[in-house]
Amino acid sequence: MPEKFESQPNPEKEPLERKWIENAEGVFELKQTKTETSDSDFKTMFDRVIGGKSEEERIGAKEDLQKRLEQPIRADIKEHEIPLTERDRKIIKSTESAVDKIVTYYGGKPKRIKPENIGVVSQGAIATITEGRLRGGMYSSLGQKVIVEKNESDVDLATVLAHELFHFKAYKSAKITKEGDIKSYRSGIAVSDREKEVEYLVEIEEAIIAKVVRKFYEEEIRNNPLFADEVLKTDKVKDWIKKSMQMRDWDENKSQFMLDEIYSMPESDKMLEVLEKKDFKGYKGKNLEEFKIGYVDGCLKRLIEKDKVVLSERYREREKLNKIMQEILEKSKGKFKDKKEIFDEFTKAHFSGNLLPLARIVESALGKGSFRKMAEDSKRE
Repeated sequence: MPEKFESQPNPEKEPLERKWIENAEGVFELKQTKTETSDSDFKTMFDRVIGGKSEEERIGAKEDLQKRLEQPIRADIKEHEIPLTERDRKIIKSTESAVDKIVTYYGGKPKRIKPENIGVVSQGAIATITEGRLRGGMYSSLGQKVIVEKNESDVDLATVLAHELFHFKAYKSAKITKEGDIKSYRSGIAVSDREKEVEYLVEIEEAIIAKVVRKFYEEEIRNNPLFADEVLKTDKVKDWIKKSMQMRDWDENKSQFMLDEIYSMPESDKMLEVLEKKDFKGYKGKNLEEFKIGYVDGCLKRLIEKDKVVLSERYREREKLNKIMQEILEKSKGKFKDKKEIFDEFTKAHFSGNLLPLARIVESALGKGSFRKMAEDSKRE
């Protein structure tokens, strides 16, 4: 059966920047030397196998999962792979290193992924492979593969890869079915019921991952010299988008929210050629600024329509989680000082696999049965 794929120089930060520079040169940690690795160094992502009739059967299932990890990427995907540049390899390596740091921070135990199990394919290939079901990036839980598309944006490559790796490196368990098949049972906070063909807490899982990708972008990408040029140019274009919002009297909070959603602007080079001109087509002074704002508005509309702007993801799922966390905060009688503390508990459950502390927090604040209701309300059938 084919594997199933599922679905982005500041002196105070000098140590972090130095680490990033060394990562970009191919070193994982500051003083660590390179070592050769073999297939035996890479272990299955599954922490546990349940079900089956005996421990021997469960051990056999774990061995089968190890073999699946060692199998090559499917031929129908392989044909869409593109050659990697040295820069691509640096981005992939530094992204995995940063993801592992974040996973560890939240109590997870990230395992390294075989470099051969990360496939980089041409733009639009994933939609072709999955017949339109997925796009941008995907991962196979049982096959233990990650596939991402590459376009002109390095920030997009890194954030999409980080998203899939945050799925990939979450707590994993598998289950042996009554028929003897091996199925994914737990993927982070999400729990599968294969008999009912339902996955519970999937929307919460996606919200958690979208939020930790934001953390990855803010703390890692924005401080990584590999992305400095793209980040700087995007920030300059966003300054002009902000001027447009101010000219139209947008609410300040709404404006900032919209700007924060933008990770990268394609074609920023071309846009800045126009925006940084002192004199353009006879426009001067206020008229020139209004012309530039109109130009930015037109570019933004066109790029959004073509789905080219690199944006934060899963808005609906994030809002659902935000509402749940706000309700917990209001009803927890001062146990938490802010939503961040509550989010940390959700994220720890995702990466550590320990759902019980989170379930207690939810039920203590929202009442008995509320955790089950949350699971039902965020399921995927």
